[in-house]
Amino acid sequence: MKKFNKNKKLTTIALILTLTIAATFMTYLPITAQEKGPSYGFVNVSPRTAGIHQTIVVNAWTSPVPPDAYMGAPLYDKFRTGYMFTFTKPDGTTDIKGPYSSYADGTVFLTYAPDQTGTWSVVLYWPGDDIFEGVTSPPFTFTVQTEAEAPWPEVGLPTEYWQRPVNAENHAWSQLLADWPSSSYDARNSNFNPYSPAPESAHILWKRVDNLGGIMGGEWGPAAYRAAVSPVVMGGRVYYSAGGGLRCVDIFTGEEYWTEPVPGRPYYVTLDADPDPGGAMVHADLWTTSGADILIYSGSTGKLSKTYADTGFTISAYHDGYFYSLVGKNWTKWDPYSIGTAGYREATFKEKIVWSVNITGANPSYYWEDIAVASYAEAAYNLTTGELMWSEDRGYTDYYWRTPAVGYGKFCQADVNMTWYGFNLYTGAEDWATENLSEYPFGAFWAYSSASAYDKAYGQSYDGHIYAIDVNDGHVVWSFYSGDSHGQTPFGTWPFWNNPAIADGKVYASTTEHTPTQPRFMGYRLYCIDDNTGNEIWSIAGAYAAEAIADGMLLASNEYDSELYCFGKGPTKTTVTIKNDVVAKGNKVLITGTVTDDSPGTKKGEVAVRFPAGVPAVSEASMTAWMEYLHMQKPRPMDTTGVPVTLAYVDPNGKYGEIATVTSDTEGFRVEWTPEIEGIYQVIATFDGTTSYYSSHASTAILVGPAPSPAGPIELEPTEPTEAPLITTEVAIIAAVAVAAVIGLGAFWFLRKRQ
Repeated sequence: MKKFNKNKKLTTIALILTLTIAATFMTYLPITAQEKGPSYGFVNVSPRTAGIHQTIVVNAWTSPVPPDAYMGAPLYDKFRTGYMFTFTKPDGTTDIKGPYSSYADGTVFLTYAPDQTGTWSVVLYWPGDDIFEGVTSPPFTFTVQTEAEAPWPEVGLPTEYWQRPVNAENHAWSQLLADWPSSSYDARNSNFNPYSPAPESAHILWKRVDNLGGIMGGEWGPAAYRAAVSPVVMGGRVYYSAGGGLRCVDIFTGEEYWTEPVPGRPYYVTLDADPDPGGAMVHADLWTTSGADILIYSGSTGKLSKTYADTGFTISAYHDGYFYSLVGKNWTKWDPYSIGTAGYREATFKEKIVWSVNITGANPSYYWEDIAVASYAEAAYNLTTGELMWSEDRGYTDYYWRTPAVGYGKFCQADVNMTWYGFNLYTGAEDWATENLSEYPFGAFWAYSSASAYDKAYGQSYDGHIYAIDVNDGHVVWSFYSGDSHGQTPFGTWPFWNNPAIADGKVYASTTEHTPTQPRFMGYRLYCIDDNTGNEIWSIAGAYAAEAIADGMLLASNEYDSELYCFGKGPTKTTVTIKNDVVAKGNKVLITGTVTDDSPGTKKGEVAVRFPAGVPAVSEASMTAWMEYLHMQKPRPMDTTGVPVTLAYVDPNGKYGEIATVTSDTEGFRVEWTPEIEGIYQVIATFDGTTSYYSSHASTAILVGPAPSPAGPIELEPTEPTEAPLITTEVAIIAAVAVAAVIGLGAFWFLRKRQ
């Protein structure tokens, strides 16, 4: 694929577009054959105040536009020649640059690095042609100082959840975005995306099923359906065939945009600038073939936008912006964006052909830079001319070779003797051969899919190993072992078989097999391996094909349930509450809340039923077992831990302070706190995010009132004194007699008992 240079080419497109617009507004003067017409010259410098040795951009144009120019002219068509630029320095000396040729609309640009401080000027001179007189533009002055002006501020990388489309001003975010344009990523079957980040945990963003999957039951018992998809990704949209049609889903949500009955397979994504001057429009198309027809579909709608009927060609490969078709021994290179004489959409297929040759050697199968190489390293061809570079009869067809790893100037492949070989793509010579790498006997059985990245070839074997081999000398940089199967498989180990995928220094590969026994063996897993060390970063249950890595997400088909899984960082939702939010000063309050996984995959199906209030976010250590429970019907792990949450406050005086940092659990978090002063507090809960989740926060408020008065001694109310009742003399005498009688009777009984 033709790649944009992230600085120069984008700047070029923008400048040419600016000049195109400017030139369009110039008045065209009809010219007679007897005389030359006047012309006008314009020049501009950006930035107008620059630092010494800072690169500036000089753009210029002449007007009227060339009369033989047409919109849609290729950028390599030059319509005016002899543009000269004279720079006058602050010390009076001059620096002349040129000659330059213009684009179809008379525009031109160049870069320049001034080497003196002070006031500069630049002038454009064009000598004219047979139709227009020459012209010298007015001088344009600009200033150069010691320090460069501060660059335009850019938006930093996101910490909160985001989706496509990304605002075009957020240039730095481009490092988060990357497509997967064809099966196995490219025409060398590298399975390597050099531009995309990749997931660092087993967190599942979403999954979807478009085919029958899982255990069949009934008379079939535990036998399982088997289905997989082979997606391509463009602009955050995933395209794949399933359920009788081509489907387009959002890579961030798994939600479907459309399904269309698009024929053919495989599909190729093309993404390139319109070759009209300025490259004003970027085309995003989906290409396939049906019979002898070449079909173009809109990446936005899935509708057919162009048919090249009865071409006699099929698409064999898409490499570096060109398609290659091999029919018999006729090999053709064609440019999908060639505009011929009529424009991009109107150009005939014949006008798109760059060359067509009849090859004499083995058929080209894998493409790298300017070379196409045949299987078994039996021939190589120059992609600029189509000519044969070298041819060798290796005689290896009886050696049960598998898919090679092609790249970095080497064709690397293993044979039945458990040996890897490295052949030079430019000469065909054998540069190295390894010792026997694998364990007998299943080390002789290599996966159909390999990979090539970071100057390494990656071989997958039924002996349970992945071998990372240095393409320069053939030494094994690292090997990874899946472990003993303890009789679960007949291989004694867990064999690696399906597609791997590589990005961001990580290798994703899964244990599974070519022709599964029914019922399926248990215990297969997807592994994420550190490419620097060969150590496991994470793994998860499933018999996967790692289909694609794009926009920082891994797409993998799981043969156990026929579902397409998307692994990636997900959004979260934080809540915080205070049950008694009006308290007296000095009283404690209880702060509670939750951090939940707000990913699309948690909002439907079994997961949504089990967690109607939201799925708890969990720690990295708990992630794999938790995902297997949520999405793969595994038992719920009982040792799940949560995520760190910081609780802080803003007091009534606007002062910020931290309350505590706590770790949530599957029920949330809770903290006891005593606010110190009276007034309204804001209480904030913040989750900073992890490798699995984006950050989130929430806040609530509490009113602290005055404390109650302290308790003191109890004082009784004074009462009015009352007069004692009067006792008469008669009453007193009767009372005395009664008392004496009682005493006398007691004495009588006492003496009686002693006798």
